[in-house]
Amino acid sequence: MPSEIGDIPGLEAARAALPSAFLRHDFAALAALFAADAALMPPRARIIRGHDAISKFWADIGEQVNEIALEPLEIRALGGDAVREIGRMRMSIGGQLPQITLNKYLALWQRAEETWLIGSLIWNRVSLGQGKGPLRRRGESGQVGRRQVPQLYSN
Repeated sequence: MPSEIGDIPGLEAARAALPSAFLRHDFAALAALFAADAALMPPRARIIRGHDAISKFWADIGEQVNEIALEPLEIRALGGDAVREIGRMRMSIGGQLPQITLNKYLALWQRAEETWLIGSLIWNRVSLGQGKGPLRRRGESGQVGRRQVPQLYSN
């Protein structure tokens, strides 16, 4: 990873706030993590702008998505007031037997006084059917019908 989260003061706390607010279903707090002119670009959807629209988007998917987990693969400072984060996002969707979706994402963070806000967030799904080899053949031990999740990204 070109930069470590700890090398960028305040970024770790800002990053942790996103999945935490989502788990609490505090969609207003989640929207407040975005800059006033932020662009949220979910898969197969229009660009979403403004705190009210971003809050509504998260509330709408919060009815189906149980959890969001972000794993950064690269964090790079772009000057003193901007950071690019590339990583993978896991979403747990559904009830008793939740489905896990894997996504890749790009987040652009911008410093706003003493805090970091998301300026842009885009993600799209990674299909487990893509590629060759163990993706299609190997299942997780003890879980019938579930595929093992291999290393889908290069570090």
